[in-house]
Amino acid sequence: MKTALIVNEIIENDKSQNIKNIVLGIEKSASEEAELAVFSETAITGLINNDDIEHDLKLGVSKDSYEINSIRECAKKCNIDVCIGYFELEGNTLYDSAIYIDCNGEILENYRRQSIGWRDPSVDGVYAEGQRTCLFKTRFGNMTILICGDLFDDEILDSVKELKADYLLFPFARSFFNGEASMKRWIDEEEKDYCERIKKLKTFTFLVNYIGDPYFGGAFVINEKGDVVSTLELGRKGILYYEKL
Repeated sequence: MKTALIVNEIIENDKSQNIKNIVLGIEKSASEEAELAVFSETAITGLINNDDIEHDLKLGVSKDSYEINSIRECAKKCNIDVCIGYFELEGNTLYDSAIYIDCNGEILENYRRQSIGWRDPSVDGVYAEGQRTCLFKTRFGNMTILICGDLFDDEILDSVKELKADYLLFPFARSFFNGEASMKRWIDEEEKDYCERIKKLKTFTFLVNYIGDPYFGGAFVINEKGDVVSTLELGRKGILYYEKL
């Protein structure tokens, strides 16, 4: 399985252009013979919600929207599976979700983040979290998805560990509280925590971080032992390719 971890360019308040860039990323990955493309959390809009309901609802797209259908059509045309994070709008409810689309353009999974850190929990209204973990069968094996803070919730992690998935897909949006974002700082302050959580899961994991102020990007492949086996450095857009034999 050759996987493309895509740290894509995101233009605020321009879903149409973002979808064009996403499609280009999928097409480029397929041209390099990748079989699975993985994007970050909220890759269609960026993590630009501000807990203003009127503003945030406009970020959401439904599973049958133009945006998701465009990705489905591209996946089918390019014969590649795609996992991408997005703000999901169902009715009048907004979720932080990630959708998995197979190479036939079919939706195999739509996972909703369970941890609450993506929004202000004191704001009532349209925001909601998922209530379940997921395990779904793909042509590469059984997969599961977690989003950002889910990885650091012990109860969620324990429930995912019980699934015994072959792969974990992990779109996230991580920033530092202050100061420069650099690979040295990532390694010194953050990497060990992620590796330890994945080691606890014993699941081969693909991680893609959102890029855009203040989120510093980066893509990582971490094996079942919690060892980093491949990295796309922080601070730049691009694609990390990794082939697991």
